[in-house]
Amino acid sequence: MLMKKTRIVRIKQVKLFFITFLGLFLSCKEIRQTNISSNESIDVIKDSVKKGTIIENKESITQNKTSLISNEEYFNFHSNGELDNINIQGEEYFLGYHINDKKLKDKYLIFTQKEDKTSLYVYLIDGDDVGSELIWNFKESIQETEDRIYFLEDYINIDDIDGDGLVDMIYVYSTDSRDGYDRLNLVIRYKNAIITIKHIGASLDDERETEIDKSFFNLPIPIREKVYDYMSNINNKVIGINSNVLDEIGRGL
Repeated sequence: MLMKKTRIVRIKQVKLFFITFLGLFLSCKEIRQTNISSNESIDVIKDSVKKGTIIENKESITQNKTSLISNEEYFNFHSNGELDNINIQGEEYFLGYHINDKKLKDKYLIFTQKEDKTSLYVYLIDGDDVGSELIWNFKESIQETEDRIYFLEDYINIDDIDGDGLVDMIYVYSTDSRDGYDRLNLVIRYKNAIITIKHIGASLDDERETEIDKSFFNLPIPIREKVYDYMSNINNKVIGINSNVLDEIGRGL
């Protein structure tokens, strides 16, 4: 009887040892898998950094500094009388942004144009009480030999381009001219400064003219890179720009 009890105890001890060993084995496996996952995450980050990809956390993704204003929102501003003090010109609403960066708290950037495309306008408005204050505005109209003037929507960028927490503004507009000398102007608003690149297109290289503000070359590299990309694409799709001008715009990049 004693030997039988001893055998039962030993069997229980073996079972207990086996269960303990199995638990340790599974724990080690989980730790190894966790380490592999962590290492894989680190490798992804390293690979992304090598490729120039910016990895953002959820908090930074939700902190958008600009958002588009729909047609309905814009016309609600009018119907509510919120823009009465501004005297916005241009019957056609082209584009608008709500800006909320660390300096421009709750502001509105509005692009409008006349129906006959003879003038275009840009307004930066205090949005704390929309219509209470016009911060800045811009107007351009056709010249004597021009039929129309218009924004190029594909070349408008209202965003924090250089990552300093402030929204930078780039927009481009062009004209159609009867004499073949179409104008194309690129406007940058950077920290209250207005910087322009003014171009007159023509079929022949030696008839084209481009004027670049000297202060353009003092802008942060990311903004200059964006402008260079825009002007390169414009050269291919919109209006001819001489290669030496593009080289000058891209100088030092």
